[in-house]
Amino acid sequence: YDVRVMIIPPYEVPRGEYVTFNIYVENMGEVTQDIYLDYWISSGNETYYRNEEAVLTPIGVNVTILRTAYIFSSQALGQNTLNVKATYDNVQAPIIATTTFEVIDEDVDIPPPPEIPDVSLPSGGSDAGSGDGGGSGDGSGAGDGGYDNLQPSEFEKELSINIETYNKEVNIVKGWTDISGIRVRNNGRQALNNIVLELTGLPSAWYNITPNKYETMPSGNSTLYLIEYKIPESAASGVYPFTLIANSDEISSDKMGRLIIFTSIEELIRQDIINLKIELHKLEDDISFSESLGKDVTQARDSFNQAWVQVVLAEGNVDEKLFDEALQNIQVASGLIKRVKMLLEAAVLVDFGEKESIWILALKALTVFAIFAGISIWWMRKNDKFKLSKSLHTHKKKALSKEEIEIKKNGLEHEKAKIKRVLKLLETESKEGILNKKSYTELKMLNDKKLVNIEKKIKKLG
Repeated sequence: YDVRVMIIPPYEVPRGEYVTFNIYVENMGEVTQDIYLDYWISSGNETYYRNEEAVLTPIGVNVTILRTAYIFSSQALGQNTLNVKATYDNVQAPIIATTTFEVIDEDVDIPPPPEIPDVSLPSGGSDAGSGDGGGSGDGSGAGDGGYDNLQPSEFEKELSINIETYNKEVNIVKGWTDISGIRVRNNGRQALNNIVLELTGLPSAWYNITPNKYETMPSGNSTLYLIEYKIPESAASGVYPFTLIANSDEISSDKMGRLIIFTSIEELIRQDIINLKIELHKLEDDISFSESLGKDVTQARDSFNQAWVQVVLAEGNVDEKLFDEALQNIQVASGLIKRVKMLLEAAVLVDFGEKESIWILALKALTVFAIFAGISIWWMRKNDKFKLSKSLHTHKKKALSKEEIEIKKNGLEHEKAKIKRVLKLLETESKEGILNKKSYTELKMLNDKKLVNIEKKIKKLG
């Protein structure tokens, strides 16, 4: 057996997110059999996320398995190791493969609640609720200049619990397993005790929640629960609404969600593609709005265009039944969408005066360089130094062998076919109204340029 593991970018994963990876297993033996995979994340002597499964490996076939592992809120920052152990025989030693990635912290410190100053009531009424002394007259006590009409924020409440982050829509193929993280936070001033996460609306055999309970949660702290969904093959496909309930001895809170069961991986991927397109259309409006405010959205637009290309590639791969490649395209597109959102949040207003001065400086530098280059060429011609170019040209001709040229040509032809497929899909998306004219034009120009460069390279190779 040959076993490898590869992290799918990004290689820096925040706490509370998932690291995505591929496990490659090739059966080089003479028997089709199950191989038992055990994979876990470690840092030093600590082990965090762990899972195991059996995978059928046909003879001579390279099986690719796309998986995700959750990064806990308490996980060590810095370099972590993803370990994979493959056991295929009771006598032979198991195969172990490892790779590393970085865990980063994106937590934002919550500022303390603002203090409401004591304000003496206006003369004429000491009862804030009577409406006679500067009140609105409706018994509410909303006096002019007073603070009685302010609603308390979450942290000003004595008791408060909130399901802060969770997956509102869980998509899964029947017979599969999926893990979802739910973060629960204590937003009140008092500590909470015996915090339990419950799920109603689904058969209890379909899911498992860990841990069962947290003993206590101080004010302002949050904790993470993991729900492992295990959908049986016999389950009917469709939409199943559910309710998440965060319970403590003192208070409770709930959120609504839905589980969507698909009959096949193709059906799930196509739904993911639809969801990505919807999100990209919303992002396009956000980019245009930020641009109208005078913000620099160059990087955000570049990442946005790359995300569209990945979605188009995912569609093409699904049509050709290349599901692992399509899933990888979807993962990359999701990461790019997240990057676009971060870039839009950090976008700054363009300083046109500064931008103009930079261009003037660049123009001056180019002028000086052109003058210098002209003088240098004249001097080289005068001294017959152009013989050097002939020797360099001869060297280039001898640089590559026929075999190397053929290998390069094949690689370029493969890239050329891939870009042509993208262009064809872009045209289809444009005709169907999925891509607007601006996005289609930008993406087409980007891929046309790549195609021209590849054709030039092929022509040079002869």
